[in-house]
Amino acid sequence: PSPAVVHFDLDEPLAVLPAIVGNPLFGIVPRESVDAVPPSPPFASQPVGSGPFSIQTRTDSELRLVPAAGVKASLKAIDVFLAKDAASAYSDFLRGGVDWAEAPTDQVEPVPSDKGSDQFRPYAAELFYGFNLKNPKFADQRFREAIDHAVDRDAIVRVVYGASAIPSSGLVAQGIPSAQPDPCGDVCRFDPAKAKDLLRQAFGDKPPPGIKLDYDDDPTQQAVAEAMQANLKAVGITAGLRPHSFGDYLKFTLSGDQELFRLAWIGSYPTPDAFLTSLYQSGTSENITGFSSPPVDALLKQGRAERDEAKRTAAYQQAEKQIVSQVPVVPIAQFQIHAVTTRRVRNLTLSVFGTFDASLVRLSG
Repeated sequence: PSPAVVHFDLDEPLAVLPAIVGNPLFGIVPRESVDAVPPSPPFASQPVGSGPFSIQTRTDSELRLVPAAGVKASLKAIDVFLAKDAASAYSDFLRGGVDWAEAPTDQVEPVPSDKGSDQFRPYAAELFYGFNLKNPKFADQRFREAIDHAVDRDAIVRVVYGASAIPSSGLVAQGIPSAQPDPCGDVCRFDPAKAKDLLRQAFGDKPPPGIKLDYDDDPTQQAVAEAMQANLKAVGITAGLRPHSFGDYLKFTLSGDQELFRLAWIGSYPTPDAFLTSLYQSGTSENITGFSSPPVDALLKQGRAERDEAKRTAAYQQAEKQIVSQVPVVPIAQFQIHAVTTRRVRNLTLSVFGTFDASLVRLSG
């Protein structure tokens, strides 16, 4: 084998492997840098990667990046200032201290035109509420559909998240190649009348069972849960709020005692597989709703094995539609990046993961 070639041995076909190893977390780095001893700088403070820029200097509050050896880039350097929060970064931008900054979530008004322009880009992070499908009270799909129809995700996103999120009606994040615009369709449509009709079909004249909304106890999630509680009450479903400390929440969601629970997900590579297989394939450790469907498993396996991109896309899209039709989760929101950029910056285009190709960026004027 060549010393410049990395070999992978797989137990099963994995057509999405190139996308997976494209994640910087799986970057291939020189062993001698990782094992460096003084006077060589430690890898954690002076990492060596394969990107177009490398770290020239680093302090607790600033990085200077310069083009890596052999890279032709318009920029001679990029200075990265580590602000304490988005509000501080935005203030630095307005003062003219930086060319790009993330806007704080409460920044509703557009940036003054003489300062630059706003950018909104979808981010591969999503918010759902998941059903514990092993809990008997959620066994009737009509009950789950009623809950889905009762939730006004548009209002929740508008009031709670503002410009930092968009309503979601699917599982694969927008911005991912081959993401479908509305795979959930009518199942996720806000329709209180339909919700009430489904409850009558499922329970007749009896009241539906009361449920618990489980979430981590931060103010934003409290606001989301309270809004959902009000939505459910409007159609006749009693929902109790059950917040959990952040430190205990993940453990709780794995306990089996969760009911309708907050479920957040960030895809780690830009294919539908990153949003479907881990969460919805039978028996995976991340499948904490307990969803299981042999036809869906077969489609996910087909997608992973299929080399033809069009056929692979079709398998994943069909799998997503089948999953949402069985209502294992209530999609709420997909987050987005709101950033501001000075007018002299050109070709700084954020990916769905918040990264950009610095070798393409240039300055005008």
